[in-house]
Amino acid sequence: MIIGENSLRKKIRKILVQESLVDSAKSFLGLDGDSGGDLGALNFEFTSVENSEIVSIVEKENKFWQNGKVKEKDEKAYSRLKTYWDNLTDDWPESRWTPDTPWSAAFVSYCNKKSGETFYDSAAHTVYATKALKNRQDIAKDPSKFVGKTMQVLFLKGEAEPAVGDGLFYLRGGNLGSWINSGGGQNPSHTDIFIGGGLAVGGNLSNSCVKTKAFGKHEALIKKVEIKGAKESADSNKKDDNEKKS
Repeated sequence: MIIGENSLRKKIRKILVQESLVDSAKSFLGLDGDSGGDLGALNFEFTSVENSEIVSIVEKENKFWQNGKVKEKDEKAYSRLKTYWDNLTDDWPESRWTPDTPWSAAFVSYCNKKSGETFYDSAAHTVYATKALKNRQDIAKDPSKFVGKTMQVLFLKGEAEPAVGDGLFYLRGGNLGSWINSGGGQNPSHTDIFIGGGLAVGGNLSNSCVKTKAFGKHEALIKKVEIKGAKESADSNKKDDNEKKS
């Protein structure tokens, strides 16, 4: 059967549209490739390092915002926002921001720096998330080089339990696996601070500061850990068991 040119064009167009819809759906659902990117299997042992000092600081901030009732454009909120922006090492004078300038990363940085944790110091979440990603990738290459070191490391949801003070991170757009494979970098995102009890607190949520359920949207943890060394493989454990038996 001979297919006319117009009919052929319609069939090809239909196939391309279907493939495009499938690709879009996969991307939306986070199915376009390995969601873990090139992190690979967790190949090192670690212990969590809690930041218990941050809880009272975060709770105080949440109290000021009345857990969402005080809004960023309220007159009383201006001085609070200025405190967050002034706290950043990068210069953020009042001429550079307005009350509705996204301030969630400045909030996270303020609370962490006030608690003594200086790793978080940016107006963009992906700046410190990318640093944590790089740390993870560096450790994975040779865990023995990092034994005894305390570092902020990126973990995927489910790889580690959150500890008080951990950053709970997610992308607002795009796929986490793709972001990891590209080495991190700038991307719309958000981070909340884990305070225990299955709760986290974040700024610039509903134009305020509110408590949220941990891992409601969060895809990863920015976690402070002490590196203990390489994780023993299943083959190594099996070999040790066989040696004991012999």
